[in-house]
Amino acid sequence: MTRRVLLQCDSTMDLYPVMAPSSIPHVFLVSQHTWHRRLRHLGREVLCHLVSNNFISCNKEKPPVLCHACQLGKHVRLPFVSSNAIITSCFDIIHSDVWTSPIPSLLGFKYYVLVLDHYSQFVWVYPLHNKSDVLSKFVLFRTYVRTQFKCEICSL
Repeated sequence: MTRRVLLQCDSTMDLYPVMAPSSIPHVFLVSQHTWHRRLRHLGREVLCHLVSNNFISCNKEKPPVLCHACQLGKHVRLPFVSSNAIITSCFDIIHSDVWTSPIPSLLGFKYYVLVLDHYSQFVWVYPLHNKSDVLSKFVLFRTYVRTQFKCEICSL
């Protein structure tokens, strides 16, 4: 607010050299979690090393165990293997997955089983109260395919 320079650093291109600690007023101390975010999500060991060698100053607050951005950064997609299967009709191959909702529906459904027909790309969704209901819903779906489409599911 006073427009007075509080800290100054001589940078070399895009690099900011870390020098011996300066006397930073206590009011500028931040948490380890803030340093973690500022320094591109460093690991805990490296961050503790910087603090113990007085390269950065932070308050005594303990960092959170999980960093949301770090967790998202660890998510990866595995490559799918190329398939040579030739699908000629509905229900030759169906895909299924169980999804857990973070918030239950108004009727109390927390899980959903999704069934996708590979040929038609049509999707059926069954809400579930319990994960243990998946088998009964699959049996119900199989009966539905037999009676309505007069065919069998070849591969799940």
